[in-house]
Amino acid sequence: MKNGLLVWLAFILLIAIVLIDWYVPLGTAVGVLYLFVIVLVSRERKRVILLFSVLAILLTALNPILLATSETPVNVYLNRSLSIAVIVMTSIYAIYKSNLEDQSEEMRQHLDQSASYNTAVLDSVSAHIAVLNEDGEIISTNRAWNEFGKKSGLPDLKGISVGTNYFKVLKKAEEAGDNTAGQTLKGMLEVKAKTSELYEWEYPCHRESENKWFVMKVSRLKGFDDHLVAVHEDITSRVLAERSLQAREETWRQMLRNLPGYVYRCQNDEKWNAFFVSEGFARVTGYDPDNVDEENHFPLGDLIHRDYIDYIWKQSQDALNSGDVFRLEYPIATKTGEIRWIWERGQGVYSDDGQVQYIEGFISDITERKRSEEYIRKRLSMEKLHVRVSEAAVGYEDVAKVLNSILKDLGSTLEVSRAYIFKHNHSNDTLDNTLEWCADEIEPQIQNLQEVPASVFSVWTKPLSEGKIVCEHNAANVTNPVIKEMLLEQEIKAILLVPLFVSGEFYGFVGFEDCVEARNWDREDIEMLKSIALTISNLIERRQAEKSLIQERARLDNIIKSNNLGTWEWNLQTDEVIYNERWAEIVGYSPEQLELDCINTWRQLMHPEDEVKSDDILQQHIDGKIPFYECEVRMKHKDGRWVWVLDKGKIMTYTLDGKPEWIYGTHTEITASKLAEQEIKNQNIELEKRNTELDRFVYSTSHDLRAPLTSLLGLIMIAESNVREEDSELREIFKMMEKSVRRLDGFIGDILDYSRNIRQDVECELIDFEELVQEQEEGLKHFNNLVDHKVNVSVKCSGDFYSDKRRIRVILNNLISNAVKYLDPDKDESVVNVEIQTDDQLARITIEDNGIGIKEEHHEKIFDMFYRATAVSDGSGIGLYITKESIEKLGGSVHLESTPGYGTRFLVKLPNLKHKYKGVG
Repeated sequence: MKNGLLVWLAFILLIAIVLIDWYVPLGTAVGVLYLFVIVLVSRERKRVILLFSVLAILLTALNPILLATSETPVNVYLNRSLSIAVIVMTSIYAIYKSNLEDQSEEMRQHLDQSASYNTAVLDSVSAHIAVLNEDGEIISTNRAWNEFGKKSGLPDLKGISVGTNYFKVLKKAEEAGDNTAGQTLKGMLEVKAKTSELYEWEYPCHRESENKWFVMKVSRLKGFDDHLVAVHEDITSRVLAERSLQAREETWRQMLRNLPGYVYRCQNDEKWNAFFVSEGFARVTGYDPDNVDEENHFPLGDLIHRDYIDYIWKQSQDALNSGDVFRLEYPIATKTGEIRWIWERGQGVYSDDGQVQYIEGFISDITERKRSEEYIRKRLSMEKLHVRVSEAAVGYEDVAKVLNSILKDLGSTLEVSRAYIFKHNHSNDTLDNTLEWCADEIEPQIQNLQEVPASVFSVWTKPLSEGKIVCEHNAANVTNPVIKEMLLEQEIKAILLVPLFVSGEFYGFVGFEDCVEARNWDREDIEMLKSIALTISNLIERRQAEKSLIQERARLDNIIKSNNLGTWEWNLQTDEVIYNERWAEIVGYSPEQLELDCINTWRQLMHPEDEVKSDDILQQHIDGKIPFYECEVRMKHKDGRWVWVLDKGKIMTYTLDGKPEWIYGTHTEITASKLAEQEIKNQNIELEKRNTELDRFVYSTSHDLRAPLTSLLGLIMIAESNVREEDSELREIFKMMEKSVRRLDGFIGDILDYSRNIRQDVECELIDFEELVQEQEEGLKHFNNLVDHKVNVSVKCSGDFYSDKRRIRVILNNLISNAVKYLDPDKDESVVNVEIQTDDQLARITIEDNGIGIKEEHHEKIFDMFYRATAVSDGSGIGLYITKESIEKLGGSVHLESTPGYGTRFLVKLPNLKHKYKGVG
């Protein structure tokens, strides 16, 4: 019971006694009883209470004496009143002191409880905390501070606790050469002097057994400005995590540096303003990538060749509007003005409402590839053109038709504006434009160039008549003012003239004009044109003298020689053979060194592998199945190498009884063409090799990336577990981080599946579809899908089914997870039906859902790599591509049926590979 309550009870008891004493004098007994009660309730026995108590006893004891001696009761009443007043005052004072003691006791208990709570809170904190007074003496520490001093292994830290002057400890350490201690002391004194609000210092503290990092934070104690709070914390985990992140970032930067091009991120505007480019930007364009950032944009559109700007804009916007990836090839101008070809792959990054926020992509320099392709294409075109010209010269009867065909082929192949033939009329020394071919949108000039005085072109006709080539690369640089004015008037930028000679006399020339741009005429093209010009000349010459058989034969020989053609004539009935000199020269012999009258000479020089093929084609021609004989064969050259020959022939005469007699043919050496063809094949082999190396790189890199992602995921989960329940925002951030890491890990898994599908052969084993589907159902339990769904599974197997388990697992995983991922949240019930039926021939897998469905325009593209048919998707866009690749690898097929708003149905058919499985008959 509280003291105040006892005093109140005593007070009431005393009042009762005094009242009784008023009528029935009790004398000293009342005073003694009162003193006993006061002493009982006043445990501290204060002097004032005792003094008043003695006075009350004396007054009470005086009552009987006054009653005995006084004749009047006045004194008695006065004494009694005084006694009551003393008793009341003493009791009130005792009550006040008792209540005050009770309040002090309660406050002391509250303070003790608060101090215990604060101590417990500080002891639960992992950071090392100490409070210092104005002199630097430690007046309070938490448990972590004391434990750090004991466990640190450093003798100087073990004694730093309450009562230690931390300023002196730091000063002593500084004098011993500890710069960290000196830095800490300087910062503490600045906070104490109020020159700074907070001192923070991170420093390493390494030992032989481990590396550690710490941070020291010092601030003034709120409400006690002359006191300091020192917080010392171990940040080793954070530092190691930061360094690991920096290492990973450096790895990615190194990977970007090694790419044969550059990665970019730009706005979707007409200038393609880039706010990020990787280091390869300098190699491709010559511009510094360090000058490109969020504030300093670089207009990539300014690099694009003007002829391609509209095309690129349309192609990219069409792809972005449909959510597709765009792939483009086009030329750009570098910083130095050089024209280079690039290959670009880009895709949009979209906001929640489907708007393009920016574009990300990769650009690679393909200039060398383009040049190689152009060179090979041009060389092959010229070689084929040469062959066509030769064939036309041999086969056509209409000279004008042949020459027009040649001009058209020459103009198209050389990509010029005009190709024409001028004839020189010796009788009046004029020039006539006899034949002309013009490119589209180029105005013909043939009507304006008749009977032009040769003297006008004397600067050209003189060298041409001497067999020289006239070549002007740039009309603006022509020195002759008359010729320059004529060229500029007709908007000719470059011109090439090749002389034509017929029967040894200057006939005229074949000319080529470029009205679009100046050009450097290629030396190899010029040499080829000289040969073709000679062919044209020979053609004209042959046709002019066709009345004479001897002259015709001579002209034919000239054509054959000028085109380096070998000829043969074979009598099928007698095996008589006639070869020309060129036929022998092709294989490195002179006519005298070979038996040119024997068919065996040809067979002995032919490659054994080609002889069977040649005989078969020849027999088909003899049997009338094909109109002429044509075969590419290898023949043994005198120096031991094999030369490629295009062997052509046709039966020209028959015996009286209808049997084939003479067959005439040609040998054209096509070694250069075959070497070019082989070069292309070699390049394809090299490309396949590089693709294989790229697959290996992807496979290795994907494995290397998953390990740090797993570690990062573990760190995120540890960090999330240490977040307080009330800190919901931080928890949400960690969940977003975890989701991003898992998405990246899933993408890497897709890349690995793709790499394995390409690299690994099919491995047959017995398939348990129920087991595989159960695996997928277990995986769906952890599937992050806001739509409640139901999966119905039906597996009906008739006999054993053999296939590649790993690939079937990939197929089921992608199709089932996609069905769940794109369920319709607006429907009352979301269902996925999985039905599998197998027999000795096939497995039919049907996966059907009632989800959001796929629009028809996406059906043909849904299996393309990185294609996403809906903006709702957060996947990599590679899952269905890998699915189709895996199905095709197994020899199967997949069929898609889908209607937006109703759902999607995939039907997969896989053959039973039982016959391929070892041990199965």
